[in-house]
Amino acid sequence: MIHAAGPHENWDAVTLFTTGLSDIIVKLPNGRPVATELSLSLPLDWPLDEKSLQNPDRNWPIRWIERIVCATRDSRTWPDRHEAVFMYGDPPQPLAEGTHLCGWLCLESQRGNYQMPDYRYIEIRGMFPIYAAEQKLIAEAGGQTLVRRFQAHGIPQYITPDRPNMADEQFAEDDDEMDDEDDFDMGCEL
Repeated sequence: MIHAAGPHENWDAVTLFTTGLSDIIVKLPNGRPVATELSLSLPLDWPLDEKSLQNPDRNWPIRWIERIVCATRDSRTWPDRHEAVFMYGDPPQPLAEGTHLCGWLCLESQRGNYQMPDYRYIEIRGMFPIYAAEQKLIAEAGGQTLVRRFQAHGIPQYITPDRPNMADEQFAEDDDEMDDEDDFDMGCEL
């Protein structure tokens, strides 16, 4: 199930988050079991009314969170504990009309796990849409390089279908000077 939360005092966006995925335990590549839920954030002006939810140009974030949940439930696996990439096709294609974003970077939340009354720990993973070139950057330099570029250049944590491509060389100039201590806040204000 997908829920919406926000905005509120410290969060100027709407966060969509799943419940129910953590009802099944999935395995990481190293065999470690994990319970997880997903989240993503949308700008306040993203329409979420019934009519808009029928429009593929507006409902694609919801369709993709559902798609990743279904694939995870079916496979009972998760690709990587800290960062996972899901691309749309090979070669990657746009996630929807009106954007060149063609995949998702899913990052483990820096806020830690949530302990449930049944003593399970649930890891929250934030979903951020990416370009094909950013997928290559992640493969070469890791997801934190992309995250640091997001931070350095003021990329919002909510989905922006036409945001700049952070794999472009003009954004690489400060990579060596970026602070590893600054973690990208997952945008999961629940």
